[in-house]
Amino acid sequence: MEVLRTRFVSAHSPLLAAGSFNLRNRKIGLADPRLILILVTLVLSVGCGGSGGGGDGTASTALPSAPIDLPAEIPPAFPKSLSIDPEGVRLPVGGEEHFSAMTEASPDSEVAWSIQEGTAGGSITSDGTYTAPAQPGTYHVIATSREDAERQAATEVTVLSQGSIRIQPASRFLGPGGEGHFSAEVAEAPDKTVTWGLVEEGGGAISEEGDYTAPSAAGAYHVVATGRSDLSLKGEATVTVSPLLPKGISCNVAPRLPYLAWVSSRSAVIAWRCNPNGSVHWGEGEGRSQTLANETGKDQHFALLTDLTPGTAYSYEVEIDGERLGSVSTFTTAPAQGSEASFIAFADSGSGSIHQTRLAEGMKRLSFDFALIAGDIIYERGADAEYDPHYFRPYGELIRRLPFFPAPGNHDIVTEAGGPFRRNFYLPQGNFYYDFFWGEIHLIGLDSNKVTDPKQRAWLEAALKAPARWKIVYFHHPAFSSAEYGDTPEVQSQWVPLFEQYGVDLVINGHAHGYERTVPINGVTYIVTGGGGASLYLVGRNERTAFSSSTYEFVSVNLTARALMLKALDEAGNIVDTFQIDKPN
Repeated sequence: MEVLRTRFVSAHSPLLAAGSFNLRNRKIGLADPRLILILVTLVLSVGCGGSGGGGDGTASTALPSAPIDLPAEIPPAFPKSLSIDPEGVRLPVGGEEHFSAMTEASPDSEVAWSIQEGTAGGSITSDGTYTAPAQPGTYHVIATSREDAERQAATEVTVLSQGSIRIQPASRFLGPGGEGHFSAEVAEAPDKTVTWGLVEEGGGAISEEGDYTAPSAAGAYHVVATGRSDLSLKGEATVTVSPLLPKGISCNVAPRLPYLAWVSSRSAVIAWRCNPNGSVHWGEGEGRSQTLANETGKDQHFALLTDLTPGTAYSYEVEIDGERLGSVSTFTTAPAQGSEASFIAFADSGSGSIHQTRLAEGMKRLSFDFALIAGDIIYERGADAEYDPHYFRPYGELIRRLPFFPAPGNHDIVTEAGGPFRRNFYLPQGNFYYDFFWGEIHLIGLDSNKVTDPKQRAWLEAALKAPARWKIVYFHHPAFSSAEYGDTPEVQSQWVPLFEQYGVDLVINGHAHGYERTVPINGVTYIVTGGGGASLYLVGRNERTAFSSSTYEFVSVNLTARALMLKALDEAGNIVDTFQIDKPN
């Protein structure tokens, strides 16, 4: 063994003298256990007459010419990997995060920290505490090993803006070619300036100061304000170009053209919606020499005209910012005396269906003084956005010159407990129940969503005591019905006795989607006119039914001092039912 060691060392003394040698370019130290294993292998190979030995078994002084493979279970001495924890961080502007470097899952404090983007990407301390810069963006934190500068790890940091941009107004309604100014409020950002732009090509034009000009085509467009130095900051406003508006009028909300919200013998209410400005020019006949300013600070207006003459025709127009909104319209005040009148009534209308449209066209062909609506005017939830397609568009031509008197149905009060109903209809006492006279005809609208309300019942009884030639009551839920929902017991117990006691002639209801007329019940006839446009229900018959039909319809009523004549008309104008109540002198 000694001879072998001496020969081996003398044959390779330059490598061993250097303290190491190289196998397949792998550097191995003398104390390395792998070297010991190699030497043992060589000894066994030479001592046993292996490759390179003499034929007589004498040991050779030459090393094996073939390279020696390391055993698979002994890993090579590669450099240990470097990583950063945490990875992929998102921070607000100025936010902080502590990073640590890991070497094969063990902390490594011997690293140098830096930021690839330099000071623009924030700052980082020697212990790995990072502070995000004021400018949002994507940056990179780097850890470099102090032992080997070629060993590095990097992680991405996304810096988000804490600022925001709010455009005022957030929405605007203009006519084709109309103009309006937008302003931008920049919060939580050092640079308060913005650049203006448009989302849609052909969506108009906007200046650097935020002055906007609408395109000629109707539609919805979007104005955008972007932070000048922080492109991640954006605000957006919507512009709706409406053919209803002239060029010079700008509305804060979806415009409602002027409509007649209330008429009595000595007063009228003109309503519209746009912005807080506005005046009504009005007068008898075609003259409009009188002006009523109605600048209440609200976008919805109810302008009350007083001291009118009964049974007289008037004309009116609404002016906003020097331009007329809509067209000149007319109305006639109620008579102070007499019992001659004509009106229409319907319910369960506001679905936006083709049936509602056809019935509305049929109404336009008739001559009448006013309309009663027995609830469910706005499907599905009585939301403000549903009023335009389900009420103002179908009946817009009619309500400019004729008053429509509504009673709430169950669908009308779903949103905000009827808040939109209250904002779009004029309620003289602020309640969902009220009454009015048309000559000697007393009409009473009730809220059947609150039948058991003692305050309403007491008010109803007091109203019914007033003398009148005809007494007509209208509300949503029917006292008597053979259709799907059937009778309404609360109405039968709370109100029907009052109707009978104080001589009500006719009760008009909805809720059941179809038409039904009862025989007189203790002197009172009940009508269900629920075929106003919503999907129909099957109707039935019972001992109280005089006539019933599952059809789209509305009723037309004509009154004189001696008779009440009612006709139910379908979409085509055909008579579905007719009857008459005679009144003795």
